[in-house]
Amino acid sequence: MAEILFNKISLSSPSQEVQEMENTIVAFHPTTAPKAFNKYTLMPWFVASLFIAQPPSSQSDRVTRDISDLQNAKDAYKRVRAARILGLSKAIKQLTHEQETHVHEALILALEDSDKTVRVEAAIALAFFYNEKAIPVLLQALETPDYRNDSVSDAFFQLGEMVVDALVEQLKKGNEPKHRAPTDRQIFLIQTLGKLKNSKAVNTLISCLKIPALAKEAAIALFAMGDERAFETSPSASDILLSSIGTGEFEDRVSTVELLVERDDKRILWPAVQLLEELHRLKEYTRPDDDSAPRLEHLLSKVTQCLIKLGDPRAAKALHNTGRGRDTVEALYETAITKVKTSGDLRKAIRYQKMLLAMDRDWKEDFFSEPFSNEEKARIHFDIARLYQQLNEIDQAIANCKKSIALCDTCDDYSAKKLFIELTQPQPNKSKSIPLAYLGFVSLKNTPVLNRDMRIMLETTLFQALKARQVDVQIPNVDGYMDRQEISLCSEEACVSEVTGMMGLEAGLYIGIEENSTSLIFTVNVVDLEGRISNRVAISRTREKLRSIQDSENVANALADVFLQQNH
Repeated sequence: MAEILFNKISLSSPSQEVQEMENTIVAFHPTTAPKAFNKYTLMPWFVASLFIAQPPSSQSDRVTRDISDLQNAKDAYKRVRAARILGLSKAIKQLTHEQETHVHEALILALEDSDKTVRVEAAIALAFFYNEKAIPVLLQALETPDYRNDSVSDAFFQLGEMVVDALVEQLKKGNEPKHRAPTDRQIFLIQTLGKLKNSKAVNTLISCLKIPALAKEAAIALFAMGDERAFETSPSASDILLSSIGTGEFEDRVSTVELLVERDDKRILWPAVQLLEELHRLKEYTRPDDDSAPRLEHLLSKVTQCLIKLGDPRAAKALHNTGRGRDTVEALYETAITKVKTSGDLRKAIRYQKMLLAMDRDWKEDFFSEPFSNEEKARIHFDIARLYQQLNEIDQAIANCKKSIALCDTCDDYSAKKLFIELTQPQPNKSKSIPLAYLGFVSLKNTPVLNRDMRIMLETTLFQALKARQVDVQIPNVDGYMDRQEISLCSEEACVSEVTGMMGLEAGLYIGIEENSTSLIFTVNVVDLEGRISNRVAISRTREKLRSIQDSENVANALADVFLQQNH
């Protein structure tokens, strides 16, 4: 029975029986079962669920029987089964302290078993006890290809830092010409070190980048570790993955694109576009009822999302040609606009907005399934007007306000009309404002509603909006005055007053957030050199109106308007 079930696990498409096995495991162990199963982990967990999930009265007898089988059974299969179930009993916390002691001792003795499979299973089980005696047996097992599997890799992962030095030494030794180890063994070591993400392995993995057969796996492991040293060497981990993008299985190539996009490596743009086009051509020659059609569409969707995340408008034509649709192109431009806004390049943001309008105008029949609605075009013109306002180019801002109003005068709660009135009404004489140190968010704590990207957008936009309204705000080099640890320890007012004094200014300001059950209150606080708040303005927004980076930008502009009204 067990052998039949195990064979089912190796099928490419999970069968109903396998799904039932997974459900059984989760039912018995809802908190400790693995989040994902594979053919190496599913069978042991299922067997353990059947044997371990017993009433407490029979559990002690079962542990005693398994220890006895491990030590005395003549059949090696029984000893293997006993070692596996005892290890899993420890993993899912089914043993008492006294039972743990007996099981631990029995597994140590089993490391000397005459059968290699029993020794390996005992070592895997001992990994759950964090016992370093398992390490030599597991390393010896790697000489046999059958043991280079997920179970052994997971055992190394359980052992954690105590096994890193041994794995690194094995990898280094196997790379030496006189001790050259099989490539798949070295790759297994690299993959395991990548899972462990320990910095002690970085230098050895970097050296593997110069070995062609190991370079790609080493690069993937280094990406998982995220250590900057891997991207400063030559060739770097990024260089290796970039050079490998044109060959291999489609799944591997798509994964490579995802890794490079995650690092925002601009060089991946054209290789990703070429991969998108290649997948599209293959799908065109595939019948819709072919088993591979869903797989190809899944891969196409992944590459599409990568291009959107990269946010380079040069990919728009390829997205159109491969039938990805209008929404995809819009999402690409939204990402591109957000990125350049965050970097402060407002003119490029305007150019991207105009390119989006030009596509709708010139390619209506070819590019989009349907043209922009008046409401959508009105929103784009309003966004352009805001950008021109921040650049203090008021005539251009007014012109785009007029276009927005002509298209839809009631959209977004009459926002274009409000902006038009603000831009055209006579401005009161303003006395020159005192310079203010601008620290943005001093507290580094994120809220569940406002994530890091939204905070950055709010902080950047508020600075630009205050500048556009003739408020003299200056960004300090915070790291030059205080280290990050000091900032995390002092209050917001104390930090602002200290940095302001070091800049030789009289006052500074920071953004604050207060939460209640239904909304967030955003504040702009002016602090004097004594650390007292001398001026404070606030606006509130419900959580429903804080869902995107665009919402953060709107909050920043509203804060700037309220600040200006109160101070003039």
